Amino acid sequence: MTKKIGSQKIGMNMLLWGGDIRATHTPIIDALAKMGFDGVEIPVAGQPREDLNALRGTAEDAGLAVTSSTFIPPDVNPIDPDPTVRAKAVPYLKARIEDAAFMGSDILIGSIYQAHKVFSGTAPTQDEWNWSRDFLREAAEHGVKFNVRLGLEFLNRFEVHLINTSKDAARMCDDVGMDNVGVLYDTHHANIED
Repeated sequence: MTKKIGSQKIGMNMLLWGGDIRATHTPIIDALAKMGFDGVEIPVAGQPREDLNALRGTAEDAGLAVTSSTFIPPDVNPIDPDPTVRAKAVPYLKARIEDAAFMGSDILIGSIYQAHKVFSGTAPTQDEWNWSRDFLREAAEHGVKFNVRLGLEFLNRFEVHLINTSKDAARMCDDVGMDNVGVLYDTHHANIED
């Protein structure tokens, strides 16, 4: 059983049950509400709207707030040297922003600045940084239309190579220059890298 800590609210990340969360997972949301959680983080990865609708409805009925997360797949990597791959990144993240808004979430978090577990084999380049910055700025502008904030989750060096520390994430937010872009501070990754 979870308990509120002061004014803090406690949620559960549905990634515990995998990255492809569907309508079949709705009993888990009901169980989380019965355990005393205040919210649920639902990964959005291009699921059909019918599944998202069922998940949203279950969370609403259970009185749980919804936040959203996502990963960037390799075929739409915004820092890929191939411009045809990079060109797919903005439409992909815009669709995830719209999914988050559809879910009733006002935030979309994750390592949304590069493809997850895709490495160049070298240190990050200035080109990669610039490509990610420009991609995030365009996605953030779309987020404004849907009242969705973007939370950059810095991850450890075994999962990404562009942004591994809170300092890097804060620098990217400054470079993007949008009020709806901030840092999601994950203590697991911070414990490794910060």
